[in-house]
Amino acid sequence: MIAGALAATVSGCDAALPPLPEIVVVVDTDLPVALAASQLRVDLYTEQGIWFESSDISRPDPRDWPVSFGVYSEDPTRSRRTWVRLRAYLDGKTRTYHGENPHRWGTASDGPGPDPGPDPTATGLRLVVDGHDVTPTSEPEPLITVDRLALIELVPGEKQRVSLVLRGACEGTSAVFGADPQRLVLGEAQSCVDADKTLAPVTLLAPDLEGTLAAPSLQGTWLAEPACPRRDDAGERVCVPGGATVLGTTDLLSSVEIPSSPVRVFGLRRYFLDRDEVTVARLRQALSAGFQPTKMPLANPGALGTKAPATCTWSTIPLDREAYPLNCVSFATARELCRFGGGDLPTEAQWEHAATVAGHRTKVDYPWGDDEPDCDRAAFGRVVVGGSKGKCLDKGPLPPPAADSANDLSPLGIRALGGGLSEWVLDTPAPYTDACWLDAALVDPRCGDPDLPAPQRAIRGGNYILPEMVHSTIRFLDKDTGVFAPTGFRCAYPEVGP
Repeated sequence: MIAGALAATVSGCDAALPPLPEIVVVVDTDLPVALAASQLRVDLYTEQGIWFESSDISRPDPRDWPVSFGVYSEDPTRSRRTWVRLRAYLDGKTRTYHGENPHRWGTASDGPGPDPGPDPTATGLRLVVDGHDVTPTSEPEPLITVDRLALIELVPGEKQRVSLVLRGACEGTSAVFGADPQRLVLGEAQSCVDADKTLAPVTLLAPDLEGTLAAPSLQGTWLAEPACPRRDDAGERVCVPGGATVLGTTDLLSSVEIPSSPVRVFGLRRYFLDRDEVTVARLRQALSAGFQPTKMPLANPGALGTKAPATCTWSTIPLDREAYPLNCVSFATARELCRFGGGDLPTEAQWEHAATVAGHRTKVDYPWGDDEPDCDRAAFGRVVVGGSKGKCLDKGPLPPPAADSANDLSPLGIRALGGGLSEWVLDTPAPYTDACWLDAALVDPRCGDPDLPAPQRAIRGGNYILPEMVHSTIRFLDKDTGVFAPTGFRCAYPEVGP
């Protein structure tokens, strides 16, 4: 008989086990804890594929990784093999268990869809202990889980240790048991090890070399290279480190125009983002340097007002608005200006990462954190819309100057991601349940080809017109030829630039 001691310990603090053949399994991850991994599901199966133990281990504290647990045999005379299934996922991101139903990339079943709830008639692999069915009612949602299968061997008279890493590159790639989903068969069972959307045959996991010291946790190292360069000045471009990000939310207000769920974990390579929204002065400087847009922003020759074109900040000759964010600008012109400067518009993933994840331990509601905004923190609620009075009418109904967003600040020093102007991004607008998102690249995802015509484009972030401040996960869309008072942009770059 094989048994599992699934009381997890911090690496280096293994609990004493009986003097029987045993293996200590040490599990680490290169995902950031607790942003992208806070729970560990451990399932154990005999060599014949009989499920005999399951446990969920809560580990939201980065200091508790690597996690370790013991597996031992009650027969001291024979070698035994055991299948170990390890799944790292976010707390609460589960679905009802209906038997093995692995996620397969590029199939119609990609989307999580509504959870149908328990089905007492459902068949599938069951966990039975002492004649009682104790099968867990839920399992980690496959699309947001790192799922690893391993085979270990318990050797008489030996206490061994094996180590493995649950890697971010394996997000969403479900382990498969084989031709028969109810049985684990060596030579058929497969799981992801370290390559995006790729399964590899499960082989016997070799024990660590004798005397191997416990290594520091690898958490947070996925896509962490190259590191951001050191800069002594504030600079116009902010380096956003590479790594994991969490895209989407279950907040219903964020899905008013475009659905913002399901929640997904993606990876982003290092990029640079404008600290501030592009200003009137910046467009004027680009024109002087030879920039020739296909369409100029809508010009306002006079003072700012509440009706177009007086809501626009651009003027053909310099006025008193050179430091104002540029609005009333089309998607095409915004993108042309970014490319003229060596960059492009940010993707939705890059924008949402900067506004809700970068610099934070977990995903937050606003660029500064989870604290509700007030009228001095961000520019919002300054206009009566559809009879709804905003909270900040006393701030005036005009497009705000950049100074009004000085406190609308992310931990990396990026300004005005919460309010001010909403911003054009590179993607074609689509629900996160759309195929272009569900089967998007795991690293640097994007929906649609920005070089192809599209009737609408995605817009991100709150603005001064919105009567209530909404979470930074909110998504908008509009005509790509449109010029709108509450919409501006900022640029993203692969390198720091000048």
